[in-house]
Amino acid sequence: MAQPKPPPDPFYTLRGTGAAINVLKFAPKASTNLGLLMSGCVKGLINLWSLKTKRTELVLDGHLGHAILSADFLPDGKVISHGRDGHLKIWQCCEGRSDVVDSVPAPFLGFCQFSCLRRGKIQVHLDCFAIIQTITGMCMCLSFFTNQTTDKPVLITGYENGQLLLWDVMEQKVMSKKTVHNETVLCIDVDKENLRFVSGSADNKLYVSSSTSNSTLEIDKEVELKNPGTASVNIRRDRKVLATGGWDGRIRIYNWKKLTPLAYLSYHTDTVNAVNFSDDLPGYGQILAAGGKDTRISLWSLYNEKTNTEK
Repeated sequence: MAQPKPPPDPFYTLRGTGAAINVLKFAPKASTNLGLLMSGCVKGLINLWSLKTKRTELVLDGHLGHAILSADFLPDGKVISHGRDGHLKIWQCCEGRSDVVDSVPAPFLGFCQFSCLRRGKIQVHLDCFAIIQTITGMCMCLSFFTNQTTDKPVLITGYENGQLLLWDVMEQKVMSKKTVHNETVLCIDVDKENLRFVSGSADNKLYVSSSTSNSTLEIDKEVELKNPGTASVNIRRDRKVLATGGWDGRIRIYNWKKLTPLAYLSYHTDTVNAVNFSDDLPGYGQILAAGGKDTRISLWSLYNEKTNTEK
């Protein structure tokens, strides 16, 4: 009987930030920054890494040494960031520039990362801040998506009491809420095609929920983990593979449709705060980046060929 293949090693490790990684984001396919990986660390620096050279192409330093809470690419090549200095900043990064072109006070300094909704023109929605402030308890994670039936923006949020809330953003009201976890919800990602949500928390469970036709949240599946604490989750762009990063330093890979385990990757020595899949990149396919408290960023090539486990 053939023995199962051992888990792969990362094909490359990026070093040099010298600080814990909080954020990792690949430039999306439509971006002028395709081929770049963004990292944000607790020292307040944002590094733009070239996947071709495996080196930092640009460093953005504008949050006064305060930790980066969140960062993302905008469709026109700009970068948006939120730091513990209490500001959202938009950066012009083309042709080697690293200029702040806009800055908005954002003194919302919990642990929650922002979420940008891309709908043709660049739109950075700050509505969620006003909504979150009306809720008792701390919002820990959120994600924007569009209701494909109504074309309205919808927000899914996770809270310290284990609840998930589904918001009608335009009406500023809760459509549905459900207690999913026994501990604080730490991370969430959305399958926007199928309106399925994966959430991780301080407990030892991974949950997949969905939104019904009347916008009611329902729990579909749960996975019990050996160790508590899921700090990051990300669904691959083709909606076939799910990656999670744990407090135990492990990266767990699942078949997204069935939620069956595909691999357990042991490389990092501390909490994996960020996992992010790229779009399909020439020469690489869809790769996974992971980083966290051990300051390293690992790059992985996983299940790019069409195998039976992905169907």
